[in-house]
Amino acid sequence: MADPTSSKTYWRLLQIVLLVAMVSLLFAPLTWVAKVGAVQDITIFGFQVLFASTGLEPALQALSLDPHGIMLISIALLGVALLLTLLPKKSFFPVAFIILSAAFAALSVIHFEWFERTTKANMLWGFWLFLGLSFIAIVLTIIGGGLARLKVRTGEFKSHMALLMMLVPGVLFLIIFAYLPMPGVLLSFKNFKLHGQSIFENFFKSAWVGLNNFNFIFATPNAMIMTTNTVLYNLAFIALGLLASVGIAVGITEISNRRTAKVYQTMYFLPYFLSWVVVSYLVYALLNNDYGVINTLLRSWNMKPIDWYASPQYWPFIYVIANLWKYAGNGSIIYMATIVGMDAALFEAASIDGASRARQIWHITLPLLKPTAILLTILNIGRIFYADFGMFYLLKRGSGMLKTVSMVIDVYVYESLSKGTINIGMVAAVALYQSVVGFVLILLTNWIVSKISPDNTLL
Repeated sequence: MADPTSSKTYWRLLQIVLLVAMVSLLFAPLTWVAKVGAVQDITIFGFQVLFASTGLEPALQALSLDPHGIMLISIALLGVALLLTLLPKKSFFPVAFIILSAAFAALSVIHFEWFERTTKANMLWGFWLFLGLSFIAIVLTIIGGGLARLKVRTGEFKSHMALLMMLVPGVLFLIIFAYLPMPGVLLSFKNFKLHGQSIFENFFKSAWVGLNNFNFIFATPNAMIMTTNTVLYNLAFIALGLLASVGIAVGITEISNRRTAKVYQTMYFLPYFLSWVVVSYLVYALLNNDYGVINTLLRSWNMKPIDWYASPQYWPFIYVIANLWKYAGNGSIIYMATIVGMDAALFEAASIDGASRARQIWHITLPLLKPTAILLTILNIGRIFYADFGMFYLLKRGSGMLKTVSMVIDVYVYESLSKGTINIGMVAAVALYQSVVGFVLILLTNWIVSKISPDNTLL
């Protein structure tokens, strides 16, 4: 009699379910198509899709559709999941392959709905049977893998269960908003056009264009201007932001009155919550040519007012000041948390030895902040090809005179997309370019840090 507490029981059941799922995917009816051209009332099985013997291949080729290739991937993924269950060391990896197999099978079947709009197609019981068996296989994998691990886990693992559960929201956030959208990078190599209501139909019917979409970012006359602006602004933001954030953190933690410290912390932190739309109006109230606060003061001092929105030479400083004002307070929070966690005995010993407060900050606080500063700097360098779109687009209030100092990659892409001169594939190409460059820069910066200070590397 099978032992319900044994992981082996569930692995055997899993192997049986996977075999049945593979058979149902190949030999059960998956979909029914009413009419395509002269062919009517067609029931399609999995093996027909796999070996391209449905009779609809000419119509599929005319629409650049390839369901049998996708079905082959689905079967292969299911086979990999089955092979993983035969390994001595059991794991949860079959879950990923089962999910991918079901997704590709669904895509392969959905292809037959993408003919003419008048075509009727229905999923048949064989497809729903396969999905049901896939779900059962996932559950069996989780149960079997969990039971296998419960026998080898120690009490230390159970004692950390609460901390591990706290990771669940962050992990789910990464999966949903970071990993699931990753297949979208394929749009970088497509001339994406709308062919129907389904995103998958639009993707598969859109033509592959190779690296042509990347010409948009490199062949434009503004390529050098927007790249230079993006990099130089971000370098200034990183360097000055680091100094400002550390200075604010040290200054606030040095205030002995906690109520006063909280007031200052709130004052520095509040701008972070303001939208750039609101900030743009605040800046306009300061820089307006006729009624702005600054020009009003200049007139009262018998000085000539400045047409700020027609004077690009001032705006690099305005952008830097606006960025520091908005983000420095928020950036100081991590440094304040690091300072609060420092060992008070170090400062007490330094004070007994006669070190002034300034010397304590210079020889204790700042060195202990070094690992945190290096980590955050490495991460910020990874986003050096990304620009704060809201700031660069809104603060200038549409002034064409400021184009040379406000044209960054993100603003250029948005303006080109709004004018209809580019498509979504080109936007995806730019995003992929920014991500790849950022990833390379993180690795390069981390390598440099490893040569200078090996203890403070990211990896």
